[in-house]
Amino acid sequence: MPPRLLPIDTETVARRLELNPGTVTLAAAKVIINSLGLDAEADGHSGLATEAFELAIEVQAITDAPEPGGLVASARMIQDMDDIVLKANELRTTTAGTYDRYDKHTVQATEALEILTAVVVKLEAADFELRTGTRAA
Repeated sequence: MPPRLLPIDTETVARRLELNPGTVTLAAAKVIINSLGLDAEADGHSGLATEAFELAIEVQAITDAPEPGGLVASARMIQDMDDIVLKANELRTTTAGTYDRYDKHTVQATEALEILTAVVVKLEAADFELRTGTRAA
C-alpha cells in the first residue's frame, strides 16, 4: 500500500496563491520535476526518473503553447493541465513509494503538484473571466 500523503486541497492552493504567487509558474514546476528526475536517475531509480522527465516534457509543451485566445483553446488548455496534474499526483505517489513519505524528494513532488494545481486554478479563473466578463461581450 502506498504511503498516505496529505491531499492538495483548496486551502493549500489558496495559501500558495496568496503567500507565494511568484512560485505559481509552469517554469517553477518544471524545474522541480526535472530535479526529481535527475536525483532519481542518480539514485538508480530509472522508472521514477523516466516518469519525471516525461512529465517535465509535458509541462514544457504547455509552457511553449500560445496563450489561449478563445473559449475552445482555453478549455483545451485546462484539460491538458488537468491531465498534467493527474500525472503529477502519480509522480508524487511514486516518489513517496520510492523514497519515503517524509523524504525531501516527496516534499519536492508535493510542491510541484501544488504549483501545477494553482496554475489550473488561475487558468480556470481566466477562463471564467473570458466566458462571463467584459472580454466575453
